Amino acid sequence: LSEPLPRASNRAMGPSDSPIPRSARLRGVRRARLKAESGACYGDRTFFFPEVKSMAKRRVTLIGVPLDLGAGRRGVDMGPSAFRVAEVDAKIAHLGHEVDDGGDLHVKIPETQGPGDPRLKYLKEILEVCEALRDRVGEALEAGSTPVVLGGDHSVAMGTIAGLARHFHRRKEKLGLVWFDAHADANTGETSPTGNIH
Repeated sequence: LSEPLPRASNRAMGPSDSPIPRSARLRGVRRARLKAESGACYGDRTFFFPEVKSMAKRRVTLIGVPLDLGAGRRGVDMGPSAFRVAEVDAKIAHLGHEVDDGGDLHVKIPETQGPGDPRLKYLKEILEVCEALRDRVGEALEAGSTPVVLGGDHSVAMGTIAGLARHFHRRKEKLGLVWFDAHADANTGETSPTGNIH
C-alpha cells in the first residue's frame, strides 16, 4: 500500500473497511506492508518478514520426531517434514537466533510392529522414542540450547516434558507448564476409549 494505514477507531469494521487487502486477509496474513529491507535470503529463496523487535539471541536446537504410533490414523509422522518444508529454521533464524537442526529421531513404523495390548497400543515402541527424545531434549538444554520439538503425534509430549523436568530437577529448579490443546491427552489403559498412547 502506498498510503498510510488509517488510524484505529472504536467503530466496528466490516470486511470491506479493512486496510488489509482481501487476498492477505484470506490467507490469514495480518500485515499489509512488507518492506524490502526486511527480506532475508536462504539458499535460492527470499523470505519477507515483518520487522522484529530486538530480543535476546538464543541457540535453538530442532529435534524431529516422525512418530504416529500414538495416533489412530497415519499421517502425523509427517509433522517434522512439514515444519521443515515451511522453512521453520529460516523463520527462527530471522528472529536473531542461531538454529541447529538435529535431524529426526529413529522411529519404528506401524507396518513393522504389532500394536500389542489393545488398551495400550505400541506402548513399548512409543516408550523407546520418548526416552530417546527425553535424552535429546536434556542434551540440548545442557549445551545451553533451547530445544524445539517438531512432531505431530501427541505422545511426543511425554518425552519433551520428561526431558525438561529431568534437566530442571537436576538443577534443583522448578519447571512450569502451560498446556494448550483441545483435550487433556491424559488417559490410562482403563480410561482410554481408543487405546492410543497420549
